Amino acid sequence: MKICFKNSVLALLLALSFFLAPSMALAWPADADWIPVYRGADPVDDTLNDAAGSRDIVGDVTTPYPAAYISNDGTYINYRIRLDDDPLNNPRTQLDPFGWGFIIDTDQNADDYEWMIMLDGISEELYLAENTVKTGVGDPSDKAEVIATPTWPEAAVLNGNYRVVTADSTFNGDTDYFLDFRLNYADFKAATGITDSTAIRYFIGSSNSAQTLASDLVAASDLYSGLSESVLPTGPQPTTGSVKFVADLAGNGDVTEIYPGDTIYIRVDDADQNSMASEA
Repeated sequence: MKICFKNSVLALLLALSFFLAPSMALAWPADADWIPVYRGADPVDDTLNDAAGSRDIVGDVTTPYPAAYISNDGTYINYRIRLDDDPLNNPRTQLDPFGWGFIIDTDQNADDYEWMIMLDGISEELYLAENTVKTGVGDPSDKAEVIATPTWPEAAVLNGNYRVVTADSTFNGDTDYFLDFRLNYADFKAATGITDSTAIRYFIGSSNSAQTLASDLVAASDLYSGLSESVLPTGPQPTTGSVKFVADLAGNGDVTEIYPGDTIYIRVDDADQNSMASEA
């Protein structure tokens, strides 16, 4: 009986670890870890009621309620869009039959874009695709033709690679929702060639077909005026640093003359370009 009891306890613990381990591995960013996407000096916003239902992306710079966010924990690159309506279907088990996505510009040329991340509610898939045949200058509705196989497409799994949570805003006087989705960061970098230090720009939108962004285009109808400020895929905006000669080890003063035999102190301010304050 004792052996049987021990075996039963062991089996129970193994079963619990099986169910609990995925949920711990799939932890989403805390609210404070989401970084708003900026266009100019303000977070991106969008006009209310310029698309129907869950395709209506909303945001307001005065509140502020940013329309879109990003977050990167080193394992996943996470994306968040603020919606006026619940993007889940009536039983709340699957997505509405639309699409929501982020366009990525990697070459700082707004004539076209290079990559698109799409959460597809028609096929219930999440995918990363490359824009290889570039048509329509500055057109965000240009289709990304080539899905980055073999990693994508992957099945859209509620509370797995996407989730829906109540937002902190009430546009139109009712509940708004955050639609969050994410990609494995190592796979994302391998597919795109993007590195931690690559400056990229985003354009956010929703889709009727889940193939192109054409339903609600956030903030503008073209890439020239709608692309975000440049950001690093790790989240912060890239900034330059400075190097100067100083008077002591603490970094004080500004030395303009140095003579033989002087101890030289150099201060480096990197403006946290690599997102790690402890490293230059």
